[in-house]
Amino acid sequence: MAVDLHCDPFVDELTLSFGGHPVPSYSSVISGSDGGDVMVMVGLDDQDESTEEIVGIHVYPLAGGVLLVRPQWRPISQPKPPVATIAAFITDVRRLFNRSGTPAPPMAQQLSRIAAARQSAPAVPAKHDD
Repeated sequence: MAVDLHCDPFVDELTLSFGGHPVPSYSSVISGSDGGDVMVMVGLDDQDESTEEIVGIHVYPLAGGVLLVRPQWRPISQPKPPVATIAAFITDVRRLFNRSGTPAPPMAQQLSRIAAARQSAPAVPAKHDD
């Protein structure tokens, strides 16, 4: 499997795109309680709707968060890590996902839930300046 690995020390994030190049996607947290977020990247079609296909991995913050609690991932942040290091990283993230990951619903569904909640919320009384 071809992957595109990008580690940006300035932004302190890592992205790994399956398929050899980045594609339009959104990130969905699968593990965020350990000092940083480990996310799967879920593909978007040309209408910006979710394809429900996992197209990559996103980690943020990397050095300032996730690597503090997952030091075994430090080799993935080095320039040109070996294929075995990339494979081990993908396997670890897959285990995290299998244990606790559920990608967020498609954006249209999230927005319709927000709109429905706003419509059913009680009206806030106007503030009077007396």
